[in-house]
Amino acid sequence: MSDTANRNRAPVDIWYWGVALSLALAAALPADLLQWSRPALAEGELWRSITGHWTHLNLTHLGLNLGGLTVVALLYPQTGHRLAASLALLMIALVVSAGLYWLTPELVWYRGFSGCLHGLVVYGSVLRITETPVWSLAILTLVAAKLFLEHVGGATPGVSAAIGGPVIVSAHQLGAAGGLLAGATALGYHRVTSTPPNS
Repeated sequence: MSDTANRNRAPVDIWYWGVALSLALAAALPADLLQWSRPALAEGELWRSITGHWTHLNLTHLGLNLGGLTVVALLYPQTGHRLAASLALLMIALVVSAGLYWLTPELVWYRGFSGCLHGLVVYGSVLRITETPVWSLAILTLVAAKLFLEHVGGATPGVSAAIGGPVIVSAHQLGAAGGLLAGATALGYHRVTSTPPNS
């Protein structure tokens, strides 16, 4: 049986359900207190570096990101070690937040999980690069193409109107960079400890 067939028949790890539930629950909290905010971060409200990614502009925005999380779960239904996946998500969120703070000084506030989604796709691909090189490289190529098209042409038409605000393309780029860093870190750890990347 091919690896693709095994992957398609694998059950989705409960970790994804936990992330989806946390996103849904966060929607019931005051977004102004959780969103990524440059002035608030400058005043020491560092939790926003994480919680900002769990806030959304409206229910459509939340729905799109839950849909994106579903795609990630279908691509890579098994996360391996759930603690490692959680640490990777944390690293991705921090990379996006730090990058937005230092590299986009014009950005005052931000909400959304899309940067983290790009990071999770890249992380999953890098983590499996030695096991399924063709599949992983194909996904990484598609992500790179999407980021390039967004860089030269902007976000997908109609998305900004649907979510009620601008799409921060740089968050996608930073998320992919965070996923690459998280994946490389995980591979390095498993190489040192001589354990399989998905254990």
